[in-house]
Amino acid sequence: MRLHRFYTAAELAQNMVYANAAHIHQWKNVFRYESGDSVILFGDGFEHTYLIESITKKEARLKEASKEKSKMQDEKLTLAIALIKRDNFELVLQKCTEIGVTTFIPLVTDRSLQKMFSQERLEKILVEATEQSGWGRVPELLKASTFDSMLPQSIVVLDSSGKNNLPTTSPALLVGPEGGWSPRELAAMQENKTVIWSLKTGVLRAETAAIVATGIIKNTR
Repeated sequence: MRLHRFYTAAELAQNMVYANAAHIHQWKNVFRYESGDSVILFGDGFEHTYLIESITKKEARLKEASKEKSKMQDEKLTLAIALIKRDNFELVLQKCTEIGVTTFIPLVTDRSLQKMFSQERLEKILVEATEQSGWGRVPELLKASTFDSMLPQSIVVLDSSGKNNLPTTSPALLVGPEGGWSPRELAAMQENKTVIWSLKTGVLRAETAAIVATGIIKNTR
């Protein structure tokens, strides 16, 4: 049976009393864990498989059964995604975490939605996607940045006007909003000689484009 993985920032020892309230609630009331069941805790670069010796409503006594290095993303992959509808933005974070994105930057563009997002909720999505996907490092979620502040950097912009020439290295991939990049932004890209990459597909929704593009980059590096 596949063991469930749980991210924690706590210091992990061979034998310990574990009192993470959210995890204890999930173990006892959702998964119905009992003495003798096993779980995996990670967050320090290792996968710790623990045997649950006892569990109450407040804590669990754990004994380490094995320890091995976590699966880490080979290279950094940054995705700057325009602020789109909340559900779609959350979908991008979830799926692109599974693919292997290491850093997310919410992007304010001329046509992006000016909406507030819950940092706590987004970080929870990142943790859960990391637990599910097997990665040993939770992606970093940076503060929102503007298109203009990103432009002077070494970036690749996704747009249908570009060429189907995937760069071998890309510090950051920028994906625009549903309405696409504005004429002003496209002109700024040309002036800055920004690399513009096209997937050469049909018209994709912003969330679909982000997921497909990061998947291609991840699998061609």
